[in-house]
Amino acid sequence: MIEEEHLHYSDKMEYEQFSALHQKYAPNMKESEFASDFLDLDVDSLNRMKFQKKRSRILLTETLPTDEEIVLMKWAIIQDCSLHRKDPIAYARLREIHRDYGGIMPESMFAEKVLDIGQTGYNGIKGGYAPDTEVFLRTNMQNDKVG
Repeated sequence: MIEEEHLHYSDKMEYEQFSALHQKYAPNMKESEFASDFLDLDVDSLNRMKFQKKRSRILLTETLPTDEEIVLMKWAIIQDCSLHRKDPIAYARLREIHRDYGGIMPESMFAEKVLDIGQTGYNGIKGGYAPDTEVFLRTNMQNDKVG
């Protein structure tokens, strides 16, 4: 469900989205159990979403990739996507790569930790203030290794 619905660590969710997921994936399960078992939401967070119309962060107890896994992701992206140090990347391409390789990582975290895009560069392309930004600025590439 998490992968199919493109959900990520610390995403904010409204009750309407939660309810749609609940109906789609576990309509016979109690809301509170679905919230806890699938989205790491406690009863208080679920109630704030439902009754106070507040958004709640989901999947906060999920494990994020280790530094070693991030290096492997970088290498896979470099090989599969033919990206190199200081190559320009537009937001649409970043989203595509994130969808294919990012897993549970939020997009901004993926941009920073995997693609080495600074916050200013990320905000610039996401907000449409810049057409592109450079990738792998802090990544050393030598032969078949990424550091």
